[in-house]
Amino acid sequence: MDVYQVASWGAMLVTIEVLLILLIPLGNGVIIAAVLTHRQLRKPGDILVANLATADIVIGTFVLPFDLYVVVAQKYFQVAIPCCVIPFSWILALTFSVQCLFFIALEKYFAILYPLKHLALATNKKALLAGIGGWLFAVIVSVCSMLVRNEWTSEILCPFQPNFMTVFNSSFITFLIITSVFMYIRVFATLVKPTVLPHGSAVFRSRRCHIKKTKMMAVVLFMFVLFWSPLIVYFLYMNITRQQAFTPIARLFVLLGTCNSLINCIVYLCKREEFRKMVLNVFKRRKPRTEA
Repeated sequence: MDVYQVASWGAMLVTIEVLLILLIPLGNGVIIAAVLTHRQLRKPGDILVANLATADIVIGTFVLPFDLYVVVAQKYFQVAIPCCVIPFSWILALTFSVQCLFFIALEKYFAILYPLKHLALATNKKALLAGIGGWLFAVIVSVCSMLVRNEWTSEILCPFQPNFMTVFNSSFITFLIITSVFMYIRVFATLVKPTVLPHGSAVFRSRRCHIKKTKMMAVVLFMFVLFWSPLIVYFLYMNITRQQAFTPIARLFVLLGTCNSLINCIVYLCKREEFRKMVLNVFKRRKPRTEA
C-alpha cells in the first residue's frame, strides 16, 4: 500500500469518526428527549431504551474524540490519564449497554409469555432501579479493569492488557447476550402460535402493543451482536495469547462497535412514530405535544 492509499484511508477514517462524534450525541439525545417529554414513552421498556441511548452518548463523547486524536496525530498520548479514559469509557458503555439489552429482553419476555405477571411486575420504579444498578455495576467493573492493568511508563504508552476483570466482563457480557437471544427466540416462538386471549381485552391490547416493540428491540440486539462481537472475541484472544491489546486492528474493531451507537438511534427513529414526531418537533421549533 503506497503513501497515497494510506493517506486516503486515514482521511476516510477521520471523516467517519468526525461524523460519528457529531451524530451519535445528537441522535441519541433526541431519543432521551423524546422519553422525557412524551408521557406515553415513560414506560419501563422506554426508560431502559433511554438508558441505552445514554451509554451510546458516552461512547460518542469519550471514546471517539480520544481515538480521533490517535488517528490524526499517529501516536498515543504521552500521559496516562487519556490512556485510561478510552478503555474505561468503552468498558463502561459496553457493559451497561448489554445489561440494558438484557433487561429489555426480560421485560419483553414477560410481556409476551406472561402478560398478567408483566402488568404487575414491570413498573417505572423497577426500570429506574435496574438502570441505576446497571450503571453502578458497570462502573465497578470498569474501575477494577483499570486498577489491575499494567502500570503505565513513558517507554510503553497505553499498555492496557487484558486481565482477569476483562475476561470476566467479556464472559459476563457473552452470557447476557446468549440469554437475551434465547428469550427473544422463546418470544417469537410464542408469537407464531394462535392466541387464546379474548379480543378487546386489556391483556390482548397490551400484548399487541408489545409485539412491535419486541421486534424493534430484537433488531437492536442483532445489530449490537453484529457490530460488537469482533471486539469482544478479539480481547478474549488477546488474553489467551498475552499480546498487546490496543493495536491498530483493535482500534478498527472499536470504531466498528461505536458505529452501533448511531445505528441504534436510527432503528428507534424508523420503528417508533413517537421518536419521529420528536425530530419533527425539533425542526419545527415547537414544544412537543404530550399525551395523557
